[in-house]
Amino acid sequence: RPGNLSIVGFLQNEIGAVHVKRGAPRDAARAFQLALDVDDQVTPAYLNLGDVREQLGDLPGATEAWEALVHLAPDRAHLAFDRLERVYNARGTPVRFVSLCREIITARPEELEGRRQAGLERVRTLFTWQAKARQVLEVYRWVLGRRKDKPDFAKIIREE
Repeated sequence: RPGNLSIVGFLQNEIGAVHVKRGAPRDAARAFQLALDVDDQVTPAYLNLGDVREQLGDLPGATEAWEALVHLAPDRAHLAFDRLERVYNARGTPVRFVSLCREIITARPEELEGRRQAGLERVRTLFTWQAKARQVLEVYRWVLGRRKDKPDFAKIIREE
C-alpha cells in the first residue's frame, strides 16, 4: 500500500506538470499540493509547487515549499538553493540563505563529511584521468614527430 501511495503522488506531480504546460498555474499548484498530501516524500512536487507559487507572486508560499524540501530531504537541498537564494534576495533577507545552509551543515555533519570524501575521490579520479590523457597526448605528438624531445611525464603531471 505505501508503494501505491508513492506512485499516486508521483502521478499527481505529473498531472501538475501538465497543468503548467497548459498555462494553468492554479490547477498545477493544487495538483502539486495533492501530490504532497498523498505522499510527502515526492520531492519534485516541493520544487514544482514552489515554482508555481513564485509564478503566481506568492513568494512566502514558494519559500515555504522549497524550505520544506530542504528540511525533509537535506541530501536534495541543492535542488532548491538557487530558488531560495533568489527569493531571499528579492524579499530583502539574503542572510536567511546563509542561515539555512548552516542549519543543513550542522544538522548532519556526518553526511557532509561523507559527501566531502566522495567529492575528493571524484577529483582524484578526474585528475588521474586528465594526467594520463595528457601523457598519452604528449607521447602521440612525440611518435608523430611533432615533438622532438622525449616527453617528461613527471613534468607533465606537475603542470596539471
